Amino acid sequence: MTIESLSPDGVTPLWKKSQIELALADCKLPSWVQKSYDAFVETMRGDDFPCFFGVLAEQKELIRYAIAPSLTTPEALDCILESVYAYLEEERRLEEFPTGEDPLYLTLVVFFPIESESRSLDHYAEQAFSVLNALHRRDRMPWPDDIPSDPSDSHWRYCLGGRKLFVNVCTPANHNRRSRNLGPGLTMVINPEDVFQKVWERWGEEPRRKIYKRMESYDRIPPHPLVRPWDKGEREDERNHLNTKITVLADRNDSEFEFPFQYVTQDQKQGACPFHQSSSTSDKQSK
Repeated sequence: MTIESLSPDGVTPLWKKSQIELALADCKLPSWVQKSYDAFVETMRGDDFPCFFGVLAEQKELIRYAIAPSLTTPEALDCILESVYAYLEEERRLEEFPTGEDPLYLTLVVFFPIESESRSLDHYAEQAFSVLNALHRRDRMPWPDDIPSDPSDSHWRYCLGGRKLFVNVCTPANHNRRSRNLGPGLTMVINPEDVFQKVWERWGEEPRRKIYKRMESYDRIPPHPLVRPWDKGEREDERNHLNTKITVLADRNDSEFEFPFQYVTQDQKQGACPFHQSSSTSDKQSK
């Protein structure tokens, strides 16, 4: 479902730059959205922000925004899921019907409400993982046949809408790792996972190395070991596994957050009838 008051047209939950700025100017959105949006844009417009792909996406007006009024209510979770679906559909259309806009830069940014008091990084990690598991439980599209459901498998990826996704979780509790702090509230930046392979095919490893060097200057601590540039001898499945497992980065380099992903079969998802579960779907729980 789409929450009409958080949609630019009452139909799609995605906001373009011009739409969200007009709505904010007309005071049609919650005040916390203004704070989150302003902080995000200010960060993207900084000359030293490490991810120049994000900077260019903001400049090219290819960031799509979604507003989550809650992290727990069914309506909010459904709205976030619809945002992901709409985003993936737009990305597919740009791929199939070129308009001059480069789909590599198309990015989904989800703003969550600002906490009334300071919270720990563990708190935000728990919230983010809870939302990601809840979205999976509500996902109407089947889990891709070629993706294992066990996150310990090196070929596992987080999926929604039948697509592998990279979810970059950013929090105000990332004080030292400034590149993972995009505003006063929990923020998720979402891209199709295959965007990295497309970047690799077009530009090679150089963009990743440049981003890494910029992180060395931007953050107050050295880059996390898991985001190091790829070594020439490193197997593709290993480096992809490292890349896609990172959703929340600790503010220390000797620790990391493991996503406690909870796989649910299609028949077990919300709305499914428990008396009509197919054995074929249940067999898919582990591959």
